[in-house]
Amino acid sequence: MRELDKEEGGIDDKCKHMNDIIKVVDPDVVRKLDAEGVTPQFYAIRWIMLMFCQEFDIYNSSVIWDSLFSDENRF
Repeated sequence: MRELDKEEGGIDDKCKHMNDIIKVVDPDVVRKLDAEGVTPQFYAIRWIMLMFCQEFDIYNSSVIWDSLFSDENRF
């Protein structure tokens, strides 16, 4: 399954898209993360999980995550 992470539409691609959005919204944050060597995969996945796990039970979180990661037009 790790090979799929690197495919277009895989988790690496999704993290890159999230990073591109943050570059537009708050470029200072991205510059700081880049300077510290923090890759988007490290913070993007954690931010998404934090955002949804604290608000929804695990069943609803999994439905949201499935929708979020499978919809190629979500952004």
